[in-house]
Order: sequence, then structure tokens, then C-alpha cells
Amino acid sequence: FFPGPLHYWSPPSCAGSGPVQMGQVFSASDSPCPPLQGRRPRPTPEWCHDELRRWTLSVPASAWGEESDGRWRWAVDATAWKPFGGARGEEFQFLLHLLPEGPEREGVLRSPNFLDHKRALIGRLLARRACARVLAAADFDTLNLCRTKGGKPFLQSPLPPGLPNFNFNVSHDGRWVVL
Repeated sequence: FFPGPLHYWSPPSCAGSGPVQMGQVFSASDSPCPPLQGRRPRPTPEWCHDELRRWTLSVPASAWGEESDGRWRWAVDATAWKPFGGARGEEFQFLLHLLPEGPEREGVLRSPNFLDHKRALIGRLLARRACARVLAAADFDTLNLCRTKGGKPFLQSPLPPGLPNFNFNVSHDGRWVVL
């Protein structure tokens, strides 16, 4: 198969189906395919479906939403949110204080532009909401989110049952913040 671990692998016939979490580490023992002898055999559709079921998250219903497979796409128009009082207003400050003290909270206010403050806060809250939802957590207090060296957020602990990690992407451009 492959010598040593491969950090992101999706069978060619499953490309785009998302059976593998980013950062998932695989080794030869994780695959039913025979060891690599020349060209890698093309995985069968049945194998792809089995892998998809094996690595698909099952999220229980909670106060955050109905039962789900853990694949969400959320988009928020940051320009449509106009908190009274700006960054010093009660609404913005309430939401800001849902983040832990320290770098996460400070990072929201790092930019001099209020639209950037809103986008940063919305992105961090979307990340926390996704993590709380996947864990069926009642609030954000038990979530420990960290960042990679490149600044990408990830859930460090607690992890969803049966998964070695939980990763997501948050992006913002112009008026939109998406997860």
C-alpha cells in the first residue's frame, strides 16, 4: 500500500464524498486493499461505501439541532448584523464573552476595522457551535479549541466518540463568514 502513514487519503472513486476527516492518519493496516505491487488497485464502489459509513460521524439530536451526519455548511452575512453600540455595545460584548479569555477573545479585536471584528467573532462562534453540536454539549465551557501553526482552528478536546479528531474550516471574505 503506502510506506508509512499518509495524512490525507481519499480513494479516487470516492473523491469529494468526504469519507475521511482531514488530518486522519492511515496506514496499510487500515485498508482492505492488498499491498502495493506496481499500480495501486482501484477501490471498488462497495469498499468506498463501507469506508464512508466507517468514517461518517453520527451526531445525536440535542438543543443545537436534530440528529445529523455532522456535515454542515453555514454562512452568515456579517454586514447584516448591526449590533447596537458597535464593539463596545452590550450585544457584541455578550457574544465576545462566550469565548475564553486570552488569544481567542483578543484576536477578535486585533483589527481596527469593525467589520473585521464582526467576521472574527462570527467565525469563532460558528466553530464553537459546530463543536458543541457534534458533542451535544449544552454550552461552550467544556470545549478546548486550539490552532495549528498555520492558524487553523481544531477541536482538541473532548473528541467525538469513535473519532481521533474533529476538524472544520472557517473562512471569511467580504460580507460572508462560512463554516
